[in-house]
Amino acid sequence: MRVNEFLLELTGYKNQKEYISLNKNYSILTFVRLAKEKGWTFYGRGANGAVLKHPGKNWAYKIFSEHGEEGSGYYGYAVWASKNQQNPFVPRVTKPVKIPGTTHRDTWWPRFQPSNDLYFVRIEILSPPNGKNDPRFEKYIDKRYDRNKTETDDDDGEITLYDHAIASLWYFNKDYKEVWNFAEHQLDLGINNVMFRGNQLVITDPMA
Repeated sequence: MRVNEFLLELTGYKNQKEYISLNKNYSILTFVRLAKEKGWTFYGRGANGAVLKHPGKNWAYKIFSEHGEEGSGYYGYAVWASKNQQNPFVPRVTKPVKIPGTTHRDTWWPRFQPSNDLYFVRIEILSPPNGKNDPRFEKYIDKRYDRNKTETDDDDGEITLYDHAIASLWYFNKDYKEVWNFAEHQLDLGINNVMFRGNQLVITDPMA
């Protein structure tokens, strides 16, 4: 999808004052505000992005700011994932598109280094796990895996189905290992970085 088509979906009409304002001062906060006003569903946000769903579409948009280096952060993962759509563990996502003339001076977390690049991707609608003991994790624990090997970073020390599944996948699933190998040096894989496509586990954003 071209940038102007996305903006037209978001703002309604090019001659609206909101659209003109948006062209002059792009930011994540501006996108979120306009989307909410237009009836879009706000799915949530991270340190440098937000996920929004158009009321008449069966997909969502992720808007995020980054420096746009192909091997770094969410930008790098989205580029890689868009080229590896045959992997069941990656989200169905389009290659990032840069919105020209953007700014990131309105930021969720001021301590992060600002970027002059704002991007968007179109991404499938996924469902979050129902906690770390969601029964859907069970199918990813290989029968050959020794559950006594599992460790956890949880403060309470509880070892969950999620912990077993992630550990087992590393040993026995080549598709998961492809994602892990891509993200290895920036890996940040917690329960908030995974979702489900039906019963299929999806690594939404494994990058620190």
